[in-house]
Amino acid sequence: MAPQPDRQAQILGERIRRAREAANRTQGDLAELLRVDRSAVVKLEAGKRGVSAKELLIIAKTLDRPMDWFVSDAPPAVVSRRSDLATAFQPEQMDRALERLTRDVAFLEEHQLLVPCERFRLDPPQTYEQAENAARAVRDHLGLDAEPLYELQSVVERLGLLAFALSLGPDGGDAAYSEVGDAGVAVINIDMDAGRRRFNAAHELGHHIFGDAYSPEYAINPVNEAERFINSFAAHLLMPRSGVANIWADQSSERIRAMEIAAHFRVSWSAACSHLRNLDVVPANVFEQLLEDPPRKGEMIELGLSYGIELAAPRVPPLFAKAVVRAYKAGKLTITRVLGFMCGTIGEEDLPERDAVPLKSVRKEFEAIS
Repeated sequence: MAPQPDRQAQILGERIRRAREAANRTQGDLAELLRVDRSAVVKLEAGKRGVSAKELLIIAKTLDRPMDWFVSDAPPAVVSRRSDLATAFQPEQMDRALERLTRDVAFLEEHQLLVPCERFRLDPPQTYEQAENAARAVRDHLGLDAEPLYELQSVVERLGLLAFALSLGPDGGDAAYSEVGDAGVAVINIDMDAGRRRFNAAHELGHHIFGDAYSPEYAINPVNEAERFINSFAAHLLMPRSGVANIWADQSSERIRAMEIAAHFRVSWSAACSHLRNLDVVPANVFEQLLEDPPRKGEMIELGLSYGIELAAPRVPPLFAKAVVRAYKAGKLTITRVLGFMCGTIGEEDLPERDAVPLKSVRKEFEAIS
């Protein structure tokens, strides 16, 4: 009887197969890069052949995966998320990004290189009124009244949520959330409409605050009632009722006032119109008319309305970035690790000079966490 494949070898082989297929590579492609016969790759993916460190490095680079993705388990929060049937259709790009960033944050926390802000918690809303009250409670906690929430990435960080803005493509999904201990990690796809990106960030903040690690539907079109409540929370957080009322008190046309609300609070046209309808500010027929007639850029310019763009370029949370750079300066992270953590937002030439530390100390740190 032929010997059975080692369990770890099977897991490694399965991960190589998954990564290869996701990268649209064939077994022949991989064999050519590794300079082996295709049969060797077949055995590798079946867990019947070992892989050298050099080969695994080539595989990881070719398939655009970090080395540890192949040899270590995904964080428990990501595994739990995947086991939930409601998230089965999450795009591959989003799933990969969420797992990688969850791993990164967990690593930095484990080695005491990152201490996220204390998590702000509230009970999940069971009604739309409770959702609005939750949004008001968050604003009170932040010391805010009815003003717009700008620099949303920094705002959610103060509540214990690390939001990463990454380019995942138009088919990469809207956003996703995972827990890392008491902290939270959110991935926001910047290849979406500017207002939609901010709404997605506020929506994922809802999952973080309410202790709900799963996001069954895309944020914009929820079917699940709990998701609708989180959407309501996000809308009231970004567009508080009193702030909307202040703008709506103007005597200009309904369309112009809706444009002012969208620009002032930096939300999408559909989000602004839907919120006006949910607040009973406009009747159903006016809502439909507004929704079908989005403003043109020239109209915004004519009215002197500027629309500040947020989450437009790849960006990591400020607290996270600071922790990574400080760890690098102290000799606790290699350049390769730092550049990976920073998601391409800086290059090697952008890094500061390292602090002067004894060579013995540096070696000790690298042995501990590299």
